[in-house]
Amino acid sequence: MQMTYDFIDHAIAVSSVPPPFEIPRLQFVDAGLALAYTQALPENKNVSTSSTRATGAYLLEEWITDDGGEFTKFIHKVSCTPLIDPDEESYDIAEFLRPRFLLLTNSLRSKVGKGQDLFGEGNIEKGVERFENDHVCNSFCKLPAFGLKPFGGVEPSTSTA
Repeated sequence: MQMTYDFIDHAIAVSSVPPPFEIPRLQFVDAGLALAYTQALPENKNVSTSSTRATGAYLLEEWITDDGGEFTKFIHKVSCTPLIDPDEESYDIAEFLRPRFLLLTNSLRSKVGKGQDLFGEGNIEKGVERFENDHVCNSFCKLPAFGLKPFGGVEPSTSTA
């Protein structure tokens, strides 16, 4: 996430024209791993030592909701298509996440993973593979300061004919 905002901040700083819209500032959820242990009693009652063994592992995540107490998922990890409708209040965040989806996954793979697959088995890899075909460029992609080359799907028509 920080690499994404470093790129955005640098591009805007060196651009002669500021973006005509606000760039959303988001963050990852704080998370941690909790391990539960059980103390195992010694099998031989004459031995005073005991051991512990892990009996469970739990992923703990920060509790997140919007102002109304509901969690909003903006974009799915297998597709760059927003999961909320254009007339919904936070659609600008979903639009912001569309091009960031590829930037983030490519940054993770090239800088952190040194070209290796960081995602393992699952559907994130499918989403990355389909990105160029499924993506429809939006105002974030088209911002001249970012210097991004357009590709992907065709812009949806706004005509009612």
